[in-house]
Amino acid sequence: MQPSFANSHLLTEDVIAVREIPKFCPSRPSHPTCYRWVNKGVKTSDGRTIKLESLKIGQALVTSKQAITRFIKASQTEMR
Repeated sequence: MQPSFANSHLLTEDVIAVREIPKFCPSRPSHPTCYRWVNKGVKTSDGRTIKLESLKIGQALVTSKQAITRFIKASQTEMR
């Protein structure tokens, strides 16, 4: 049986290392902020937590440009 990876769909997108997120965000978030988005997420006004989708490949923690867009849209929509 093959293992199931919840975020393996990220591998079909434009994959980047979490440490590279500041290069792709206009606000240039700090590295600790990027890792916080992955590990703890952000709270919405209704108490839910939205996390940035990620996947660990070897020693690298990766996400995708598309996942960043989904995360930003979801957190902006939910924070209002």
